[in-house]
Formats: sequence, C-alpha cells, structure tokens
Amino acid sequence: MGLTQTLTTFLVLRFVGGAASAFVLILASTLVLERLAQAGRGELSALHFAGVGTGIAISAVLVAGLLGLGQSWRSLWLASGGLSLLALLATALLLPNFAAPTAQEGDQASSRTGSVIDAGLLRLVIAYGLFGFGYIVTATFLVAIVRATPAIHTLEPVIWIVFGVAAAPSVALWTRIGTLLGVPATFAIACIVEAAGVLASVAWPSVLGVFLAAILVGGTFMGLTALGLVGARVRTTGDPRRALALMTGAFGLGQIVGPAFAGIASDRLGSFTAPSIVAALALVAAALLAAR
Repeated sequence: MGLTQTLTTFLVLRFVGGAASAFVLILASTLVLERLAQAGRGELSALHFAGVGTGIAISAVLVAGLLGLGQSWRSLWLASGGLSLLALLATALLLPNFAAPTAQEGDQASSRTGSVIDAGLLRLVIAYGLFGFGYIVTATFLVAIVRATPAIHTLEPVIWIVFGVAAAPSVALWTRIGTLLGVPATFAIACIVEAAGVLASVAWPSVLGVFLAAILVGGTFMGLTALGLVGARVRTTGDPRRALALMTGAFGLGQIVGPAFAGIASDRLGSFTAPSIVAALALVAAALLAAR
C-alpha cells in the first residue's frame, strides 16, 4: 500500500489482504479451538482472540508515534508492513508442526459435514452477518467522525489505541459471561452493548462520547467474533471448517456492505448519524436472532 497510489491497485491489495485475513481467521481458529477442546481447556480461547486487540493497539501506537514525528502516509504503511513481517516470522517460529490428519480421518470428517447446517446454525450465520454490518460502520468511520468534529479532532491519533486496548481483554470477559449465561444469550447481550457504542459515536460528539464508543465497540467486536465462532463449532459435528467458513463469509459480506452503505449515505446526508442508526438496528436484529 505504501508503494503505490492508484485506486485500482489499492482495491486489489485490500481484496488480497481481506481474503488472506479470512483464511487466517478460519484456519487459526480451527487449529487452536480444536486442540483446546481436545485438551479440555476451552477457556484459553480468549488468549487466541486477544491477539487481534493487541495487534490493533500496537499498530495504533506505531501509527500515532509516526504521525507525531510528521511522517507521511507512505511511511505509515511501510512501517506497518515491516511490523507485520516481524509478526509473520514470529508466527512461523511458534507454530507447532502438527501432523496432518490421515486420509481416513479426513474422509470421516468430510462425511459428517453434510449435517452442519440446521435452523439454529443458520440463524447464527445471519446474526453474524448482521453483526459484521453493524460493527464495521463505526470501526471504519470512527476516526473520520472524530476528525470531522472540532471539539474532539485532537483525539484522532489515540482513538484506535483505546479501541485496541478495550478489545484485548474483551474475549476473556465475554467468554466468562458465556459460561454463565450460555453463548446465545451472551452474544445477544454483547450485540446490544455494541449497538449502544455505535449510537454513542454520533449521538454524543464529545470526549466522553467518543471514548465510550471506542470502549463499547472495541470491547465487544472481538468478543462477538469469538462467541460466534465458538457457538458455530459447538453446533457442528465433524469437521468444523465448513461452519466457520459460512460464519466468516457472512461476516465478510456484512463488512463489505456496511462501509459502502455508510459512505454513500454520509455523502448524501452530510453525516454518519443515519448509517450509524441503521447499524445499531442491525445489531439489535442480530441480538434477537441469536437469543432464539
């Protein structure tokens, strides 16, 4: 991204990056959740998903520091790419060399994947897509909202740090609540909390309002991601990758539609208030579907 400035190349690079992220999420979650389940340590899934919030916070600190030094947008991308490369090397060194499943095991898993789709899982997939639509509007445009509001525009460099710091421990919190209330009820509660954060980003244009939005949305989106994937795996017999792929596909579709809709609506209406209200309603709908 730092080596070009043509829109076509940007779109191609973002598509490739998004596809790679989807594969990593599915494969890493399958790998980690499966082995934690075998070991009877499902509660440690919070550590796996906490990596996203930690990464957001670290990259936000990097970008804020470079902006403070007056670096250009190209430098921000190149530095972020260098940090990602270091993370890739660390991953390659840390990833255990698990043996691949035998052909017999693979055939047995494949024979069971036909039963993964039931009414409950279908509702969860739809709710997951609505969650992807609902959270991404604020996650994409929160910085733009801060930048366009004179009273809080100075918070732009730090808002993603708050977002990431809130996300890192959130999975442990929501997983704990999930063990007490069950995954469907906890998913629904987290959607309502996130909807409040989405509304706060536009209804309360102040320091407290934008920090509340960052904390509520940052503190729920990874919890919802984890709850959704864990819930899909619980409802799946055999190889869970098909269910996780459906969940990630619905989530990705929501993330595609959300920013496009919010961008068009804000251009025509002059603010992000209306699209944020629609996003909050989508989260409420996701809560109702999950609660069933």
